[in-house]
Amino acid sequence: MDRCGGDHRGVGGCRLDIPTGVDSRRRRRDGEIRRMFAMGLGVPELVQRYGLSARHVRRIVTDVN
Repeated sequence: MDRCGGDHRGVGGCRLDIPTGVDSRRRRRDGEIRRMFAMGLGVPELVQRYGLSARHVRRIVTDVN
C-alpha cells in the first residue's frame, strides 16, 4: 500500500490536481455574458467585448446549466 490508499506499483502513482482558478474565472465570465445578454446586449457586442466566437457566445447564453 502507498500513501494514495492503494497499490499503484506499475500504474503510475497518484494523480494530484492543483486548482489554477481557470474554471472559476470561466464561470464568472460566462455569468457576466449571460447577464449582459439578458440586459439587451447582442451577440456581436459580446463577441467584440470578450474575444469569443459568435458560436461560443450563443452556446453560453443558451446553456441551461
